[in-house]
Amino acid sequence: MSTEILLLISIFLFFGAVILLFYLFGKKGLLVWNCIAIIASSIGVIVLVEAFGVSMTLGSVCFASSFLVTDLLCERYSKKDADMTILLSFLVGIIFVLIVQFWMLFTPAQSDEFMPHFEKIFSYTPRIILANLVSYVIVQLIDVRAYYLIWNFTKKINKDERKFLWVRNNFSTIFAQFFNAVLFNIIAFYGVFTDAVLIDVIISTFILYVFTSIVDTPFLYYIRGIKPMNFLDSNNK
Repeated sequence: MSTEILLLISIFLFFGAVILLFYLFGKKGLLVWNCIAIIASSIGVIVLVEAFGVSMTLGSVCFASSFLVTDLLCERYSKKDADMTILLSFLVGIIFVLIVQFWMLFTPAQSDEFMPHFEKIFSYTPRIILANLVSYVIVQLIDVRAYYLIWNFTKKINKDERKFLWVRNNFSTIFAQFFNAVLFNIIAFYGVFTDAVLIDVIISTFILYVFTSIVDTPFLYYIRGIKPMNFLDSNNK
């Protein structure tokens, strides 16, 4: 199966997972997905793939799904909820890298065959996690504030807070993703890739994020109307 088809499938799988977790667990499910996304994207980002004629990291789509989560929290809940989810996901990323680095201090048994592969993969982790966490916190906070700025502007014009969801979703995300594409790739890969490859990755990553931002709009419209079951809510017992 081609890389392009797999990327398109991954978009629907990841966005579908957001819908499922939100339906089952409400805000708690969104927090779970954001934690999954920041860990998974930090691992997948060390792999470059070729798709649609450009280079991009394997973790890009998974990372992009976290913006659907943030915008949904803004739309259905509050800025405080969105900021709290960003902060908790950030702390999960820190804990993850600390655990991995601690494991690498162990001397494997003579019969072990996997530690060299483990070290080869996660020797990249500190710098990439740092890049991922720094860019994640900055651009997500930018996204949240841009979302409410645009929302307040459209409410003043239309006197209807539900209208123009596509405007605040797309413009806030695309604006934040521009900073993400530049900031993350420079921190993570400057000196690792050649300048030409780095620029190619930045451009292709931003194009991918613009695409995923547009694609996630119908998902956001759909999720806005869902009533979550909130299985973990004690009030439902």
